[in-house]
Amino acid sequence: MKSELPQNWSAYIQTAYMKLLEESNTRELGKFLANANEHMQAAWINNNTSLDVELRDDNDHNGTGYDLTSKRGLRIQSKFRGGNSLFIEQTRRISVKNLGAAASSGHVVPRLGECDVYVFTIPNGDYADPNNAELLVIPEHELEDPKNPGFVRRAVVKPIRDKFEGRAKEVLESLENSINA
Repeated sequence: MKSELPQNWSAYIQTAYMKLLEESNTRELGKFLANANEHMQAAWINNNTSLDVELRDDNDHNGTGYDLTSKRGLRIQSKFRGGNSLFIEQTRRISVKNLGAAASSGHVVPRLGECDVYVFTIPNGDYADPNNAELLVIPEHELEDPKNPGFVRRAVVKPIRDKFEGRAKEVLESLENSINA
């Protein structure tokens, strides 16, 4: 007699996660943790800053623009990046909106104005414990591509990364306070 499957995916999600950790499959772990990262970032921001944020709830299934919003309207784009490159470009459907300069690299780079700030979770080699991750917060305007005005860079360059490392709380609160100031 066959046994019934569990009533939800929780057991399988845990099994898949543990297998990826065991294999040190960082590429797949990054994809796997992307959605959970939005929840982790919201919790971190709510617990460590004066902001009150929540996950975006407008059912934008293309994931464009931003993932979290503060009560005052700060639009936050969440990224989980485990490698050396903090890339921003992404795979989006090539549409009229995403033709030309937006897709010059073969991937799509966001236009300026899609969010206010990027928050990168960098696991520092530890994909099991979010407490060991670093949050890097960079205002969107700091990421404008000088070679492609009106669009964000394909990746964060070292001088920009260095400028904002260790300043997550400060940068988020400054941006939040500048809204309707």
